[in-house]
Amino acid sequence: MASGIHHITLITRRVQTNVDFYVGFLGLRLAKRTGGLEDAEQLHLVYGDRIGSPGSLITFLVWEDGSPGRIGLGQVAEVALSVDPASIGFWVTRSLQFGLKSIGPTQEFGEPVLRLTDPDGVVLKIVGSALGANAPSHHTHGIEPEHAIRRIRGATIYSAVAEQTSVFLQNYFGYRPLKQAGAVQRLVSESGDVVDVREASGFWPGAPGAGVVDHIAFRTPDLESLVEAERKLASLNSSLTNVHDRKYFVSLYVREPGEALFELATDGPGMTVDESIETLGSVLFVPPSNVDQADAIRTRLPQFSMPGEDRIQYLELPFVHRFHVPSDPDGTTLVLMHGTGGNEADLMPFAARLMPRATLLGVRGRSVEEGRVALVPPVLGHHVRSSRHTGGGSSLCRLHGRCDRRISACPRETSVPRIFQRSELPGSDHAPPSTLRPVRDPASTIHGSRVATGGRSVRLLGIDDRGAR
Repeated sequence: MASGIHHITLITRRVQTNVDFYVGFLGLRLAKRTGGLEDAEQLHLVYGDRIGSPGSLITFLVWEDGSPGRIGLGQVAEVALSVDPASIGFWVTRSLQFGLKSIGPTQEFGEPVLRLTDPDGVVLKIVGSALGANAPSHHTHGIEPEHAIRRIRGATIYSAVAEQTSVFLQNYFGYRPLKQAGAVQRLVSESGDVVDVREASGFWPGAPGAGVVDHIAFRTPDLESLVEAERKLASLNSSLTNVHDRKYFVSLYVREPGEALFELATDGPGMTVDESIETLGSVLFVPPSNVDQADAIRTRLPQFSMPGEDRIQYLELPFVHRFHVPSDPDGTTLVLMHGTGGNEADLMPFAARLMPRATLLGVRGRSVEEGRVALVPPVLGHHVRSSRHTGGGSSLCRLHGRCDRRISACPRETSVPRIFQRSELPGSDHAPPSTLRPVRDPASTIHGSRVATGGRSVRLLGIDDRGAR
């Protein structure tokens, strides 16, 4: 029989702010970083206690620059983390120090609760409870061990059929009723964590996306017990069940009557199957089935820095963009411009092979061509006169403001223009538009422009429907 929560998986659209919050503010350990097992080009981060033990794990699927979801029926709406009841005051103070808005403390089921939201808008509750830790907490500067997050305290589920959801948890996941408070029924597991089922009939349905919970996973000791649970659930004929080997555990997925996605996950083999306790979370893994593409996958996955490390400073620009910095950059920056239907990461593996020590900057188009995303001149620079984009006179430059400079189109008259780019790349000085000038490089094997920016060069690499150019 299952006993308690194994992990809760959510979705984020900003990996750097996510790491800063869960490691830097909450003090959790980054226990694993890997390409997703369903989609190797989707980054998956796992946070937890010092050894990444079941019951402490908060995991995130990274949909970088993805669309936000919507909390509603059939979803986990709140995630609760357990601390010592005497530590609530510490977390109120820490929230103020980090400039975070909090609500409370209030009382819920006799426990002090401080409510926060993470950078994606996920509601987190820091709960003072007697629930002890499964393993030592991760040591974080500024958080003494007695104040550290111990483990997951529980989760709140919105259900239109709350009674059926409650019975499902009792029959197949080892929970029992504890208390009722208004529209919320609290269930408790043998290990002491809780699931609050909130009657929310009439509320709007949830929608997947950033800032919502993808699923909640419950513990089962081993593969034998998982297979037995699968047999029982399959006999219901109410929901498809799917069993998967997730490398760190084996899991079973099923939807409960209220449509929330549940997972049953084995306790082993655990997070230390491919890393020692001392080095947990330090290596970016790719799924075993994708090892032949490991370099390309790592290049396409979004990068981030741990709190206190040097990092790329992203600007608030009117288009999606992403940097990839090699381990030994040579000071060259390659700007990558995708073709119709592509995105900011498409060219990164090719560019990394072409210039292994160059910093890569991929940009995503904002226009749509035949239903697919396309990169067009207004995204990065000035108005361009070409067979596709005609006009003249003054134009509004998205980076510099109004500009009277007229610019000719790329010689091949494709959707990739010659661009005057302000110097806002790592390590370069901020150069005004008057210092920028296009420079042709006839000897280059890349068809594009090199833009001089105060003594540094930025090479532009583009593709269109005919391939790399």
